[in-house]
Amino acid sequence: MAGVLSGVLLGAVIGYTGLMFFGVCWETAIQNHVPHHLLARVSSWDILTSFVGLPLGMAMAGVLTVWFGVHPVLVVCSVVIFVAGVAPLAVRGTRRLGWAPQETTPTGVEDVVR
Repeated sequence: MAGVLSGVLLGAVIGYTGLMFFGVCWETAIQNHVPHHLLARVSSWDILTSFVGLPLGMAMAGVLTVWFGVHPVLVVCSVVIFVAGVAPLAVRGTRRLGWAPQETTPTGVEDVVR
C-alpha cells in the first residue's frame, strides 16, 4: 500500500504542477485574446464549467470506491490527474504562448490621459 500512496503522491505533485502552469497560461490567454467587453462573461462561463465537475467527481468517488475498492480508484485518479496536468504541455501553443498587446485604450481612458 505504501507504493501505491507514493505513486498517487508523485502523480498528484506532477499533475498539479502542470495544472498550475496551465492555469496561469489559460488566464493570460483569456485576458490577452478575449475582447475586453466580453472578458467577464467568458471568465464566468470558464469558472462555472470548471466548478461543475468538482461535486460530480466527489459524488462519484464514494460510489466508485464501493464498487471497485480504494486501490483501483486511487490509481485511476492519479493517472487522470497526471494526464490532465501533463497533456496541456503537449500543445505547442501552451508552451509558446504569444503576447499580443491591444493597441486601443479602454473606453473613457482617453479623457483621463488628455
